[in-house]
Amino acid sequence: MGKLDPNSEEDYWETIKSQKIQIPVHVNSLGEVNTQPSALHLKVVCISDTHNQLDLIKDIPDGDVLIHAGDLTNFGSEKELIKFNEDIGRLPHKHKIIVAGNHDLGFDDSEDMNERLPQYQGHGTPKGYRLLTNATWLHDKGVTIDGVTFFGSSWHPLYGYPFYRPRPKLEEKWTSLPSNLHVLITHTPALGYLDKFGNERWVVAIYFVRLRIE
Repeated sequence: MGKLDPNSEEDYWETIKSQKIQIPVHVNSLGEVNTQPSALHLKVVCISDTHNQLDLIKDIPDGDVLIHAGDLTNFGSEKELIKFNEDIGRLPHKHKIIVAGNHDLGFDDSEDMNERLPQYQGHGTPKGYRLLTNATWLHDKGVTIDGVTFFGSSWHPLYGYPFYRPRPKLEEKWTSLPSNLHVLITHTPALGYLDKFGNERWVVAIYFVRLRIE
């Protein structure tokens, strides 16, 4: 790996892709991708990237825990956040968890505004997560529900947006994940999980933490 570009997810993927063969997902006659529950279980439902249109999705399955994995809005405006909070509040799930996405502008308290893309300058609601009273917002922290620990983090390698960190800095984030979590919630997946955009260090972190769900 001497010539591997540490900032290239494509290069890194080429070195590990043969080890990342994943089991195909099969659906039942209703189009559901559900495993049979054990006697004691939590049903977890995950959605993402609703971009201010959560109210238009009519087929969200019921469950014990609803996770929204980011991009609740388009620009993170106060109007959008109030609408989202009302929309998610109408859903029947007992527990609701949210992580912010790169379009949820204003959620990243440490964002360097000089690095934000020009088209998003001036948008967003500082500390907009405070408006989400109908869900639990997670960023570099966790919550335990019925013995299952959910941990959320929004860091990603996409320059010009909130929660951006260069890939070498992301390594510090992912190698410091707590070891006692069960479900890791992020806005972009680990490298090789659904796409090749995510960070390669998530793959290492996931291996060592041995998550039940990512």
